Amino acid sequence: MGDSGERRLSWRYKVGLAIQVRVAEGRSVSKWRAGKTYDISTKGIMFCCGRPLPVNAQVEMIIDWPAKHDDRYPIFLLASGDVVRIRGKKIAVRMTFCRMVIEKAHAKPKVVQPMSAAASAANMSH
Repeated sequence: MGDSGERRLSWRYKVGLAIQVRVAEGRSVSKWRAGKTYDISTKGIMFCCGRPLPVNAQVEMIIDWPAKHDDRYPIFLLASGDVVRIRGKKIAVRMTFCRMVIEKAHAKPKVVQPMSAAASAANMSH
């Protein structure tokens, strides 16, 4: 019995989606950074956003979903989690929260706070 070194908790799907990320520590949050996902699963995301983020940092993410609701309303995945490792430019985050949101307005949510997304998502999807 050998250790394969596999750390992933679930199967990851290789998808390159636009992502916005910011560090959220307590009441302090950084500016949104744009990036792109490498892969995604039900428990984690690997992405690049230009600059490395600190391991163990809590992050909030808005991910563009590749489909639209009723072929016209954009869908976003709001998520938050902890940075678990960095390999080169790739940042791995273990998600602690995620929720799909259908954006009925014309613009992407720029100031949505995934940590309190339950209320925001309820407002956006009605």
